[in-house]
Amino acid sequence: MNHHDKHDLDTVPWHKQFWPWFLIILLGVSVLSSLLTVYYAVRDPDPIVDGNYYKHGLTINEQLEDIQPAATPEKHPAQDEAR
Repeated sequence: MNHHDKHDLDTVPWHKQFWPWFLIILLGVSVLSSLLTVYYAVRDPDPIVDGNYYKHGLTINEQLEDIQPAATPEKHPAQDEAR
């Protein structure tokens, strides 16, 4: 095998090889799926559950302050005898 024969084996154009196309298709699928996700997010935005969320939150906090904590349970005499 002379120098020219070895050189002829290595000179396959890049567009005739598998791996460059595999990587291009992989990146293309990633870009297309990202664009599709952005399209869906812009087309159908998530609705706000409560437009006046701040006032609603304050009301919840006031209601929580009004709740009285449960009274501490008293010891039952039978519990002391069981020990």
